[in-house]
Amino acid sequence: MNNPIMIKKHLKIGDLDAETDTSLLETCFIDKGYINQLMDVTDPLSIVLGRTGAGKSAIIYKISQLAEKSKQIDPNDISVRFLEYSDIIQFLDVLDVLDVNLDLFYRLLWRHILIVELLKLRYNIKNENDNRNFFDSITDYFRRDTVKKKAIEYFREWGINSG
Repeated sequence: MNNPIMIKKHLKIGDLDAETDTSLLETCFIDKGYINQLMDVTDPLSIVLGRTGAGKSAIIYKISQLAEKSKQIDPNDISVRFLEYSDIIQFLDVLDVLDVNLDLFYRLLWRHILIVELLKLRYNIKNENDNRNFFDSITDYFRRDTVKKKAIEYFREWGINSG
């Protein structure tokens, strides 16, 4: 049986990953229904899992192109790298005698990072000036509510510096 497809020597089909090969991705991507499902905020399915080469990065790229607002959070770019070198974290993590479970700490830390990034995205906060204008506008609105005032102070202290 003859194969009509011929692959010539030194033919470049694409790059190794979707992040660096957007031109091929634009013409060859086939959506199998995952994008609409992932973009539906009422659908609880929101985690993209798959083996290497399954198309996870391609799906994330396509979503970033279609979404009105999107943000990719790379753990390597977030300023939590200081935890890697923290004497306290290493002390608690290495000492099995104390039996300290840091899972809750890391869950709360990621929750904090995600909330701050979502607020920045939602209110278009890109720099210190945007941050100041945002807080000035909502401080007036929540002036008498002490709980909301504390939340604003928390975000003002940690929001612009966390990522």
